[in-house]
Amino acid sequence: MLSRGEPDPNGSAALIAAGSGLGVALLPKVDGRFVPTPSEGGHADYAARNDAEDQLRRGLTSTFGRAEIEQVLSGPGLFNIHRFVHPHTCTDLEGVTDPFEIPARISKAALEGRCNQCRGSLELFVSAYGACAGNLALTALATGGLFVGGGIAPKILPALRWPVFLESFFAKAPLDAVIRRVPVSVILNPSAGLIGAATFAMVTSNDLAI
Repeated sequence: MLSRGEPDPNGSAALIAAGSGLGVALLPKVDGRFVPTPSEGGHADYAARNDAEDQLRRGLTSTFGRAEIEQVLSGPGLFNIHRFVHPHTCTDLEGVTDPFEIPARISKAALEGRCNQCRGSLELFVSAYGACAGNLALTALATGGLFVGGGIAPKILPALRWPVFLESFFAKAPLDAVIRRVPVSVILNPSAGLIGAATFAMVTSNDLAI
């Protein structure tokens, strides 16, 4: 858990999950249980909050014609941060040309403290992750919890515990008091998606049987 908050047992929740892309779901509380609502929130516009993020936004817009959140919060997103904001070749990146391999190399070098530039890339990623998660928590009024899923979060868990994630999550004045009450948890079970699908199938079949 990244922040215990003050969970409301009757409150709704939300999920944000960065991996090869960015998944977003609202989880309204209906009749005592969370009901997943699909979303294409990962394709919403990316909003820059500082000079470095504006540099990233300009690079994304120039390359793709439009800057969207998934182009930042995903494996390819970390590669975009690297090439548009912190372009460099360190020992961990030397000779690596595959853009799909670079994000893992950057994360490893940053977490193990071997490269300040890699650390800068990962910090920007984590900061943007926190800000976007906070925006989602406000959108869903997720007083029951904000869950961080996807394949990236467990791999960079120490980075999600850096102050910058929650600082960005909480920076929602004048509603910072509201957002501080939202519990923030990281999903670590790699089978969470399968468990969720199985649970949904079971509940649906039971409802049909009635």
